[in-house]
Amino acid sequence: MAAKTHQKKCKVYLDSAGGTSYTQYGDLRAIMMPDKTRGTADSTVMESTDDYREIIPGWKEGGEPTLRFAFHKTQYALLDAIFEADTIARYQFKFPLLTGETNNSLFTFLAVITKLGHPEKSTEGDEIWETELTLKISGKPTFTAGT
Repeated sequence: MAAKTHQKKCKVYLDSAGGTSYTQYGDLRAIMMPDKTRGTADSTVMESTDDYREIIPGWKEGGEPTLRFAFHKTQYALLDAIFEADTIARYQFKFPLLTGETNNSLFTFLAVITKLGHPEKSTEGDEIWETELTLKISGKPTFTAGT
């Protein structure tokens, strides 16, 4: 199944200091949410039934979300500094409230920036730029359903 694109009202927060203090980052245009994947390992032995290969579950990966957003040039400078410093930062996606919810659904994870697009001039004003960012999740991502 392909990754889903989420638009409108989903917000991205960044904690570059490694704690739990998130700051909203830029004006999100689109997110390609990552698919979690799992590898497998061959566990076949000579006694395997009917000569069929046997496998066992292997390592899991949290995926690679891609974001497109508008920002001020100082915000791009922060992302560039994180990229150049080889920093693993904490990110949080906050999804819009659904009918009846009072708390947003959250997707929280540690990640390294694997692709930082060049800033492109937005049609929305002289101080607004756009770029695309790809992250590689490190460890287990956490999804907290809204209530």
